Amino acid sequence: HFAEQLYLKGFLSYPRTETSKYPSSFDLDSTVKMLQSSDAPWADVAGKVLVAKAAGPRRDGTDYGDHPPITPVKLATPQQCKDEG
Repeated sequence: HFAEQLYLKGFLSYPRTETSKYPSSFDLDSTVKMLQSSDAPWADVAGKVLVAKAAGPRRDGTDYGDHPPITPVKLATPQQCKDEG
């Protein structure tokens, strides 16, 4: 229910998928940079991922071909999520 509500608000990609493997073309840097906003509670972790120069998306997982894995598409503040928890 939580992921569906975040999807309906435009914060996550489609949540009803079993796919857990990102394509090699997935732009990890852009996604992580979006999450690095200074007011995000996870900004420090996002910064560490960028500094570590992650090579790209994880290579494990399964692609069921229906939708890509659940991915943040824009930053959600804790206030925007407060009614979803």
